[in-house]
Amino acid sequence: MTDEYWNNLAVVRNKLNRRELLEQLAEEATELAQASLKAIRAEGLSNNPTPVSAVEATRELLGEIADISNCLTALSLNAQQVAIDIIAEQKMQRWVDRVLE
Repeated sequence: MTDEYWNNLAVVRNKLNRRELLEQLAEEATELAQASLKAIRAEGLSNNPTPVSAVEATRELLGEIADISNCLTALSLNAQQVAIDIIAEQKMQRWVDRVLE
């Protein structure tokens, strides 16, 4: 990341409190869900067509993932990567168990 990114992050952290950052994370999570649904339609994985191309839908999906990443960084949650990795491993095992049932 560039110095400008870190400077901008400092501005966000100084202007917004934890509640506001969590609100932003929730909003971005909702937008990620919508972008995922749009990608399904754009890729023709649904009988419900959309005028959005698969390329556009993917671009939007990546943008929402970046927004989530920024929120996690602003909340310092990505600093807990070891804990996140442990939880992710457990959740991946549960997911595998479910798909193999």
